[in-house]
Amino acid sequence: MARMPKTITEAIAAVKRQGVQLPTQRIVGEICRAVGHRWRRGPLDPFNTIIVFLLQILNGNTACSHACLLSGLGVTASAYCQARGRLPLRFFTALFARLVDDLLESTTQSALWLGHRVFLIDGSSFSMPDTPQLQRRFGYPPGQKEGCGFPVAHLMALCDMATGLVIDVIASPLRSGDLTQGVRTHRVLREGDLVVGDRVFGTWGYLSLVLQQNLCAVVRAHQRLNLDFNPRKRWHKRGTYCRLYMLDRNDQVIEWFKPSHRPRWMSKALYESLPPSTIVRAIRYTVRGRGFRTKKVTLLTTLTDHERYPAEAIAELYGRRWEIETNFRDLKQTMGMKTLRCKTVDGVLKEMYTYAIAYNLVRMGCLEGAMRQGVDPRRISFINALRWLRWAMTPRCEAGPAPPLLVNPYRPNRLEPRLTKRRPAQLSYLTVPRNEARKRLQQQQLAA
Repeated sequence: MARMPKTITEAIAAVKRQGVQLPTQRIVGEICRAVGHRWRRGPLDPFNTIIVFLLQILNGNTACSHACLLSGLGVTASAYCQARGRLPLRFFTALFARLVDDLLESTTQSALWLGHRVFLIDGSSFSMPDTPQLQRRFGYPPGQKEGCGFPVAHLMALCDMATGLVIDVIASPLRSGDLTQGVRTHRVLREGDLVVGDRVFGTWGYLSLVLQQNLCAVVRAHQRLNLDFNPRKRWHKRGTYCRLYMLDRNDQVIEWFKPSHRPRWMSKALYESLPPSTIVRAIRYTVRGRGFRTKKVTLLTTLTDHERYPAEAIAELYGRRWEIETNFRDLKQTMGMKTLRCKTVDGVLKEMYTYAIAYNLVRMGCLEGAMRQGVDPRRISFINALRWLRWAMTPRCEAGPAPPLLVNPYRPNRLEPRLTKRRPAQLSYLTVPRNEARKRLQQQQLAA
């Protein structure tokens, strides 16, 4: 019979033997010293604190008292919360960046697309408690009455397409644009990396900036850009671009001219530093689905070499952009990041980075399971890997080989309605501040 680990350290060592690169005491100590954080030895030193935080997130962001019970450290929820609050935000950002670098280093060589690392970019959001500090920092959704809703943050994420790992996350006020925050994620990219985005990024400004930074991009053309593939019409009717040459009937290279008005998301200095025109490639292809109308998709890319980058390969690559939406589902719905619980700005940001770290650990569990079982990593059940890691990180689990993970059946073009059969309880919405609603309830009781 396998022996049960007695401490968190032994449980972490057992998980690491399965290929999941959890933070070690050495890494945590190095990061604490690098950010200037001093601590005392004890049951809630920085290493144990971050491990308990990960246990809490992996268990659906459970209560702090439950996380302390899972850890087996014999500490109170109050002591754990204080220890978590003492860790500076710089520690969480540095730990996330360190683990991402280590994970990418071990997966990059087998994850290239025609010689490029490919990253998916998109925006989302998450909610948080209704406190004055969070209201001022992130803001309410449009049309929300004061005291009747919750602050919502704009979430920008950059994911590695081959592994599903979250490479960078940025939380900003709700009314921040995808372009403004998306450009900030380029800080983790290196020369030659390829970014795949939706039509929000299909603008002259973004593609020009990508070329200026020696990056590559494949994005969907913005809905306001009317691209004409008629071989007889070289110039756009408004002078937005001119065609340089045709590669195929639905494949052309154009020169896109700098707009006279600076985009709102771009600073004046950045706008003036960009060239007067940008050369990009436009590809149009048709998507046909059984039971759906035929749809034409137009892509813009900086990959102008049609021999090295065939149009069919680029179209297939863009078809995988939807995988970042699946990643968001796993992060927000399966793991519970849709609603965070901390009541301060630093607390919310710490919680977000810990969610990203925990998500990446689950993804590494999926990759290791796929290698052991000889299947595509995308077919490994994310929630099954989450449950295994949740169980394996607790000191009460039995040390031994990892069990085989659930492999989802191959179901191409599977369609399911986004509808629920079970009816939720019908409750009225809070349309006035809670204090006022409580006073009204008291008056009704007195009148009765």
